[in-house]
Amino acid sequence: FFGPYKNTQALFYVARSNGRNVRRIRYTGSGNRAPEADIDVDDKTVTVGDSVRFDGSDSSDADGDDLDFFWDFDDGSTSTSKRPEHTFDEKGEYKVTLTITDERDQTDQAFVNIVVGAPPSAKMVSPKEGDEFYVGQRLQLIGS
Repeated sequence: FFGPYKNTQALFYVARSNGRNVRRIRYTGSGNRAPEADIDVDDKTVTVGDSVRFDGSDSSDADGDDLDFFWDFDDGSTSTSKRPEHTFDEKGEYKVTLTITDERDQTDQAFVNIVVGAPPSAKMVSPKEGDEFYVGQRLQLIGS
């Protein structure tokens, strides 16, 4: 759809390559087009202390400009790597932001939410380990 953006109009669309991302195309009135940020991540739900690999290498600039990468992991940590790894030390939901900047200071951002928590624990109460049952028998599974 078309809509207002800053002092001009922009075309907004949904990209489904790495999940659902709303993208923006806008005319800037200059010969330099803004870059397009893209985040790829191995897993969006992790355990406290797990290393998460982020990848911004699918980010691009239509003008062929070199890009600078800036990651904000929403926990006070940042990185300027194209493919950083990061470990979250506390439970919570983190909005990770990738900001890319081309040689002429045009920028774009992409976002991904990472959920960090403790792994679930499950205990099977019934049937107990070693219980015997036969094919076709109905079992009631009880866990905690």
